[in-house]
Amino acid sequence: MRPFEEIPIDEWVRVLNVNITGTFLMTRALVPLMRRNKWGRVINVSSAAFLMGRPNYLHYTTSKAAVVGMTRSLARELGPDGITVNALLPGATDTEVPRGTVTPEQKRQQIAMRCIQREEGPRDLEGVVSFLASDDSAFITGQSLVVDGGYCFL
Repeated sequence: MRPFEEIPIDEWVRVLNVNITGTFLMTRALVPLMRRNKWGRVINVSSAAFLMGRPNYLHYTTSKAAVVGMTRSLARELGPDGITVNALLPGATDTEVPRGTVTPEQKRQQIAMRCIQREEGPRDLEGVVSFLASDDSAFITGQSLVVDGGYCFL
């Protein structure tokens, strides 16, 4: 977390490589099998943080916005092959990974801004991922689903 002009170029490249290039390479590796089967579900992980234009996270928010653009283009490209491509945009999710960039007060403020005023956990994402991976979502593609307890709206 730092002002954009203080982000070292190697850190910028690393974040973009993980979030954009990693997503691209994973999709490219799996699509041939999906095409052969004329069926597939690609669920990309973006972030609701880019919807806010969150300051001091330019490399992260830029990379997560790019994932949404990639999702939309891939949906058009892969739809004729029976493959859906959607993006999950979680909010700040409480995981086992410590978040030294968010103070307890900031965390309380984030929760207070949600329509559902509690912490978000991994279980809050499971049902959405299961739905997007299932046949129940067969006619949904190119979409971004925000799962953040009502903090941001698309």
